[in-house]
Amino acid sequence: MSQLDHVLLQWSFSPPEYFEQRIEIGAAHHSVEIDVGKILARIDGEHFQRDPSMPETLHNELLARFRAAQLLTHRPFELSGSSMVEVFKDGHTNRLIAPLTGVIAIGSVGSVGVIITDPTTGEVLYDSRRERRDSIKSLGMVSKTRVAMQPEGLSTGI
Repeated sequence: MSQLDHVLLQWSFSPPEYFEQRIEIGAAHHSVEIDVGKILARIDGEHFQRDPSMPETLHNELLARFRAAQLLTHRPFELSGSSMVEVFKDGHTNRLIAPLTGVIAIGSVGSVGVIITDPTTGEVLYDSRRERRDSIKSLGMVSKTRVAMQPEGLSTGI
């Protein structure tokens, strides 16, 4: 089995000119390059094997950098998830792809509202508020049906 030489992570972001210049960040076991609309990180293979959470750590550090810039620019941004390529000493590579599972937005004022959307189409897959309203409507229909079925003069208890 071949030894891992290094790992490459790549993100994309928009707007592509969010940072007005190329940024290079160097550390003992990794480097990051932020350019127009893309970010490339290179992690030493041995370090990655000791700390496989590096992709998540770097992603969080990038989010912090974007948010800091946002405080100055007052501009929104979008940062993708990373793609990963493992490069081995014998030259072969493994490309790893992690599918996005969705976005859950939760709002709470009184009752909790949960909306789940498909990240690619924006289609609403689940809306707890809509389901709650539909359930309340159907309860109203059930009670109207029940009242209509009662013989005259009997109380429904509603």
